[in-house]
Amino acid sequence: MNFDLIYLKEKLCEKKKQVITEKDKIKISNLEVLLNDESIFFKLDIQTALGILMFLDIPQEYLLETYNYLVSPENFKKSREGIEIQSKLTNNH
Repeated sequence: MNFDLIYLKEKLCEKKKQVITEKDKIKISNLEVLLNDESIFFKLDIQTALGILMFLDIPQEYLLETYNYLVSPENFKKSREGIEIQSKLTNNH
């Protein structure tokens, strides 16, 4: 089972509805910013990435599979293409 960034953002929205503590509100706010970066999982160490997945309640048996999917070569290519497109748009304005 693959949990992509869209699914992770949905899980974050669910988590946001359940948030009680100020500490969790800060985590949610930070994760909203991080998950807007399509290449974020390429920039994080594995412990941090797995911590995010656990916080989003990804089942234990899917943690490594999900992490591997998020940092797969095909996702790297997609994230690089997104960065290149964004860069071109920014430079043209």
